[in-house]
Amino acid sequence: MDNLSPQTKQILLLTALGLLTLAVLTPPLRQTQTRKRAEKMANQFSQTVYFPLRQDGSDGAKKIVPFLGNWKLGTYRRGYGWHTGVDWIMNRPDRGLAEPVFAMADGVVIDSSPTLSAIGYGNLVYIQHPQLGVFSRYAHLQSRSVNTGQVVKAGQVIGHLGKSGTDNTHLHFDIPTKPLPWSRYWPGISDNVATRQNIQAAFADPIWWLAGQQAKNPTGLVMT
Repeated sequence: MDNLSPQTKQILLLTALGLLTLAVLTPPLRQTQTRKRAEKMANQFSQTVYFPLRQDGSDGAKKIVPFLGNWKLGTYRRGYGWHTGVDWIMNRPDRGLAEPVFAMADGVVIDSSPTLSAIGYGNLVYIQHPQLGVFSRYAHLQSRSVNTGQVVKAGQVIGHLGKSGTDNTHLHFDIPTKPLPWSRYWPGISDNVATRQNIQAAFADPIWWLAGQQAKNPTGLVMT
C-alpha cells in the first residue's frame, strides 16, 4: 500500500466508500422494490388470516402462551425499550425448536435474513400483506423456509421456532402498520411519551388485531 501513488490511494478509498454505501443502501432499496411488487399483487391475495403458531396444545406439549405482553399494556423493559409486539413461548420449551411458524396471511416476503449478532432478532422473516394494509414480522427463528421476494400463502410454513438472537425459545411477532425503515427496526430505549405514541402509530396490537380478523388455527396445515 505504501508503494501506491496518492492518486491510486484516493481511487481505492473512493471505491471502498462506494461499495460500503452500496452495501448499506441495497437492503432498503430492495425492500422498496419488493413492497411495490407486493402492492401490484394485492388483488390476487385473499384476506384469510391465521395465527402464526399452533393454538390447540392437543398433545400437552405444543400449547403456546402469551409472554411479556405488548406495548399497549405498558410493556416497557428498562434497558431494552418498548416491546412492539407479543412473544409466544412454548409451554414445554424443550419441544419448541421443531414447532412450525406459519405466515399470518397471503403476501410477499420483504426480508428473510439470518442472524446478524448474538443478541437481536436472530433469523427473521418480514412479510407484506397489501390486501390487509399491514406487515408481519417473525423473529428468533431456528430456521427460515422462505426467501426474500417469495410469494407466500396464509398458513404456509415460513420457518421454525427457535432462540436465535436470544436466550430462550420463543417467537417475537409483531404487526407493523406502515413500512419500517429496515426489517430489524427496534424503537430502542426511551421513557418519552411521544416515542410511545409514535410506536403506537406504527404497530398494531397483535392479539387484538388477530382477534378482529377472526384468525384461524393453523393446526393441520401442511403447506411448505
